Amino acid sequence: MKKLALVSLFFNYPDDRYPLIYENSLKYFDKEDVYVARFGGLPEDSSYYEKLYRYKLFYLLPYIKEHILNKYEYMLFVDATDTNFYKDPSDIIDTFKSFNKSIIFCGEKELWPHTQYTNMYDNKERLGPFKFLNSGGYIGYTEKIVSHLENIVNKDYEGRVEDQSTWTIEYLLHNDIDIDSEGKIFFSTHLNKEYVIIDDNGKINLNNLNPYIIHDNGPYGDNTYKFAHLI
Repeated sequence: MKKLALVSLFFNYPDDRYPLIYENSLKYFDKEDVYVARFGGLPEDSSYYEKLYRYKLFYLLPYIKEHILNKYEYMLFVDATDTNFYKDPSDIIDTFKSFNKSIIFCGEKELWPHTQYTNMYDNKERLGPFKFLNSGGYIGYTEKIVSHLENIVNKDYEGRVEDQSTWTIEYLLHNDIDIDSEGKIFFSTHLNKEYVIIDDNGKINLNNLNPYIIHDNGPYGDNTYKFAHLI
């Protein structure tokens, strides 16, 4: 069995379009270990959030079962249009295993969206400033990712139809999922401009952080500097 698969997905994009991370991924992964799922078929009038919900959960599950499960011990998922590698991920599995959890999600400063389970965040230990789950990046044991996706699909949690809220509920209800609150694996740029340093040569560095993956989530604003497309 192989170690790690990198997985991303597009919906309603042409076949000649590749994720932002794709070019850099080929520096570190064999091409055959980089998977770009391409989905379509939902009604055109479906909301953007409904598409995220259906494609990133209900459509992604059978794709993982077909292409990743029983072939790779670990799986790294990233959103297609706003993530990139910040550094060589050759030891990313060791860092993941140091959490002693089944799945680790990207963390962010801002809670979005609220759910009926939001108060349960108070029961979770969060060591760093990136306290809230962001579903644009996660890494975990493939079997455990499949198990949790099956649980999500079978329960079809009530509430806001959005993949981030659904994964948040799954995290709050289970102890084997954790958030990368210290930015060891993922760095969310939303509201985190204070960490970004640009030297005299225009090179971008992060202050006291050295993640593997940058995720430019959320809207633009005075406190956000997006740079995944620059690395």
